[in-house]
Amino acid sequence: MNPMKRGSYTPENFPMQQTYTTGSNALLAVASQDADVYSRMNDPLAAVKQLGEMIATSGLFGCTKVEQGQVLALQCLAERKPPLELAKTYHLIDGRLAMRADSMLAKFQMSGGRVEWQSRTDKEVTAVFSHNGNKLPFTVRLEDFVANGVATSRDGKLKDNWRKFPRQMLTARVISEAVRLLAPEIVFGVYTPEEVQDFSSAPEVKTVKPEPVKPEPAKLDSIITPELEADANAFLVARTYIQVGQTYRDVAPDMAERILAAPRAFIEAVQARASA
Repeated sequence: MNPMKRGSYTPENFPMQQTYTTGSNALLAVASQDADVYSRMNDPLAAVKQLGEMIATSGLFGCTKVEQGQVLALQCLAERKPPLELAKTYHLIDGRLAMRADSMLAKFQMSGGRVEWQSRTDKEVTAVFSHNGNKLPFTVRLEDFVANGVATSRDGKLKDNWRKFPRQMLTARVISEAVRLLAPEIVFGVYTPEEVQDFSSAPEVKTVKPEPVKPEPAKLDSIITPELEADANAFLVARTYIQVGQTYRDVAPDMAERILAAPRAFIEAVQARASA
């Protein structure tokens, strides 16, 4: 389907310098315009709808659904950025908008932050981040992410991204942790693609329901004294509540509850039978 032929589009809603015949070409045209294109929209919602369809058709950001494209179009409008410019900053991972680690670092440095890289290996990444008078060292280790299960799959082996690119994964993690602490205004509400991938593939947590606690069977010891025991057993046998050879302790729980509900009546019945 050609999104440019939809009734929602008019030159006033989405001004272009040229007329294009395909969604991808139209998307490139929007991307080539300056941010002022958004201020010239008479119907922003119609423009967002059409731009969202274009983004979904192009596959930009890894977008696969029109609804995802429309959310990204809203983000373009909010940040006053063309789609290709926004793609330099964000990825769409499993339906979640994630900020690239290099973009996160760039924004941090543009806001006055500084980074001193101490070490970058496949096992450990250490850097000193400073911002607005705060200067702190940050270290992330592969063994920590293995221990907490972030870097491993359900079979206990390293995930592909951690196995193939451990240094890059650790670097993204240290950038995210440092920027989130020192300059949260840059990254609030978003994570790096590496983090989002780990969220999406985290092991399923199973909720184990505790076994219900069975109430302890009612005990007749509280009302049957040693002196009354023989007569009570005989009474219960006569009433077929227990069998010959059993004692009052073998009475069924529901019957014991009934006896304990009216202990005086039970004791009087036992004594009456014994004296007969």
